[in-house]
Amino acid sequence: MTESFDTFAFEDADVGVRFEIDARFAAGPRVEPAVTTAQAGAPRPIAEVRTAYLTAALGADRHPVLSVSAVAVEYEMTREKLQGDLALHNERGAQIAAEKGWTLIRPWELAELGGSLAMRCEYVVPPPARLREHGEEGELELPVTPLHLQSWIAYVGRWTYQVVLSSDSDRHLDNDRALMETVTRTFEFIAAAPAAGA
Repeated sequence: MTESFDTFAFEDADVGVRFEIDARFAAGPRVEPAVTTAQAGAPRPIAEVRTAYLTAALGADRHPVLSVSAVAVEYEMTREKLQGDLALHNERGAQIAAEKGWTLIRPWELAELGGSLAMRCEYVVPPPARLREHGEEGELELPVTPLHLQSWIAYVGRWTYQVVLSSDSDRHLDNDRALMETVTRTFEFIAAAPAAGA
């Protein structure tokens, strides 16, 4: 049975988005824009990535994180181009899944987010066989679980938005889907993200 939850409206003017999310989530610390460059010492940034994220503790084994990032690009995506790209995305996704043991629940498919052209996918990444953390007392083995990810990419003019819900358990797939459905159903682009460098 899927859990029910109260929601609140989250808005981030820097990223340019607004949506409803489970009220148990809280916004993470402010993320300063990250600048990506073609190479070290490049004369100008290629893009400025703006990100907001929210987290929640929904039980001992469930700590989902929702991240929303916006980046300026040099083109506008069209439905025709995206349809043509989907086969390439899914071919590459299947190759990575086979190599790394991922479970593809939903391959990339056309979608709509906030009234804009988008694509989405869903998959589960298995944990490494062993994860160790080194501390003063020596090695401490930490329990690890599969990572459930739901990813959306939306295209708004010359801006690309990535919205990802990751959950550190694959035992609550339906509940995690309900969380993401609330976000994507209520998603709005409230303004174009500020120009890079602004």
